[in-house]
Amino acid sequence: MDILKTIERTFNAFHPKERAVALYVVNHPRDVREMKITQLAQVTHTSIATVNRFSQKIGCKSYADFKIQLAVVTTEQRPVPAANSDDTLQQINEFYKHVINKSVERLDEETITQVVSKISQARKIYVYGIGSSGLTAKEFETRLSRMGLTAFACTDSHSMKIAASLLTAKDLVICISISGNTVEVIEAAQLARQQGATIISFTSFQKSKLTETSEITVLVYNALFLNRENFINSQFSLMYLIDVLSVYLLRDPAHAADMARTISVIHPR
Repeated sequence: MDILKTIERTFNAFHPKERAVALYVVNHPRDVREMKITQLAQVTHTSIATVNRFSQKIGCKSYADFKIQLAVVTTEQRPVPAANSDDTLQQINEFYKHVINKSVERLDEETITQVVSKISQARKIYVYGIGSSGLTAKEFETRLSRMGLTAFACTDSHSMKIAASLLTAKDLVICISISGNTVEVIEAAQLARQQGATIISFTSFQKSKLTETSEITVLVYNALFLNRENFINSQFSLMYLIDVLSVYLLRDPAHAADMARTISVIHPR
């Protein structure tokens, strides 16, 4: 795994000042590879000690070792067009292309196949999400329901906990949290696990309280690392994942038949 991916996946393990360094590195990798440690500390408003700790936390022996690994990655990396370009449409197109390409890198077929199997075998499927992730949970509920699966979206802490208290080992909970630290989702997931339900998480970071509770974790790309202040769609990578899972589920003739039936009802010929 390259050093930038390591930084992104372990972001939650950094202290606040180390996160400032991490974000600057991810957003300006080509600049950082030319910087001395004092310069990086200055532009991130941190200290030499913080930069050294950051380097060690991502598995580097020193800042010099970190820069060597960064140079390897950025030599082959195509720069993302600057956000201040006059071509707004091009900016947005590049943003979404980048998110999809990064999302593709994170997904593997074995994990997707495992998730699809758990979804197909579950008696009931509950999708947990708060805020924007709640909207994604509702969308996934609709997709699953139209394939003949018994699915429910829970988008507030009370409905999550109530549902979790009634689960059994035959049920599945899918938790959506980009950060992996959404308290309401974590508490409900822990309760659901106590009831014997299978927990799957959709998140951006390998290490979080949510992933510790989950049997399967599907990692998606976090737009936080794209340095785009004007148009940040935190759910885009999750919607891509839902599309992928939907296509895999529709390989099952029964799910495909149920989807076709719902389409014929809504759009009769």
